[in-house]
Amino acid sequence: MEPLALYVDLATEAGLIVDLQEDLTDVSRPTFSCWRRNAHTHREEVVALLGAGEWQRFLDATEVMERFWDGGQLGYALLAARKPLPG
Repeated sequence: MEPLALYVDLATEAGLIVDLQEDLTDVSRPTFSCWRRNAHTHREEVVALLGAGEWQRFLDATEVMERFWDGGQLGYALLAARKPLPG
């Protein structure tokens, strides 16, 4: 829940070599509509297991997450780092 640059700095300060840092926020954004579509497709099964209220709460949560993504409060990133080789 911090900017990607902070995680890069923390990894570097810990002595790691950062090989990759990529902000995936934009490409992960469509996930929420896919989750909603899937929830609608499997509504009967989910409601039978969890109840209609939990099904609706899940749908509501996907909309909240979209707003966080759109507002820049949250996102998704990939960071790959490694220990330096000895010697």
